[in-house]
Amino acid sequence: MRAACIVLWMASLAAAQNPAGQGNDPQWRRDLMGLSDHPGGATAQDIDRFVQNVQMATPYFATITPGDFEANREMVRRMWAYTMALEIMAKQNPMMRPLASRARGAMNAFPIGYMMIQPGASGQQQAPRPQAQPPKPGAPPFALTAPSVEGAPDELTARYDSTAARAATAWQNAETVRLNLASQGMGLNAQTAASLSRLKLALDGAVRALQGRNWDEAASSLDRADGEIEKISKVVGH
Repeated sequence: MRAACIVLWMASLAAAQNPAGQGNDPQWRRDLMGLSDHPGGATAQDIDRFVQNVQMATPYFATITPGDFEANREMVRRMWAYTMALEIMAKQNPMMRPLASRARGAMNAFPIGYMMIQPGASGQQQAPRPQAQPPKPGAPPFALTAPSVEGAPDELTARYDSTAARAATAWQNAETVRLNLASQGMGLNAQTAASLSRLKLALDGAVRALQGRNWDEAASSLDRADGEIEKISKVVGH
């Protein structure tokens, strides 16, 4: 009787540690691998879970190796197929549009775009181009310290320095990801690339505003920079 209790306890412990019997794969990976190309019965809860899983997967896929890309190609294909199927459903059912839009928004922030997983002209899948050591990112393309302007409010120049430091970290992280993806024949998603461009414009605008002694415009430019830093960091990390 005691032996039977021990066996049952050990079985319960094993089940608790690995409830799905799927090794060490995180739940988001198992969920995404189980996506259907035809989610006709998808509920709002299903789509919310999909969005959450994509958001959890995004940091991992921002720095994958060529081997990781090939191992996960089918899962990424399923993610995009699921998203596009939701968009087709939304065209027929207006109530689905906000949900489909949320799914598309999550995938737009995902580092691997739909065209990156398509087969080549010969019908064979294209392996990412290997590169042993991607080049290191250079210096950020904006000033890292506020210009010296007589009469400029100390809190404003200090804020510029702080924002520029965070911007430099976000830019260097994004550049590292971009170089890593480029070594595999891929690139940053369009939204992140656009945010990087807007980040530079915002900081350049803040410098010009400080030099022109336009304190309100400088603060507004730094607000815009903060917003872009947040968007970039969600994809490439802080």
